[in-house]
Amino acid sequence: MSQTLSLHEVSTRGVEWFARLESTLTHDFSLRDYVAIDVVSGEYAVARSTSQAMRTLHRLHPNAQLFLRRIGDEPEPELAARLFDAETGRDK
Repeated sequence: MSQTLSLHEVSTRGVEWFARLESTLTHDFSLRDYVAIDVVSGEYAVARSTSQAMRTLHRLHPNAQLFLRRIGDEPEPELAARLFDAETGRDK
């Protein structure tokens, strides 16, 4: 099993993987879709929601550390807030 990465490291690696995959993702999928990327292997799953993409990838790789984002340019601030709150232990 791989080492558990910090939220910062998951984010950094996820952004790097997304940059490598972006042209394929934007060509092959809707800009409204979401991608979950395993930040260690670069494997990914695409779905209509973050939860669907995450579940699909976790079925294949249960211990994967995932980076989630919309394929298009629209930010997903609620997802970032949920991840930040989970990392800091804050409850809404």
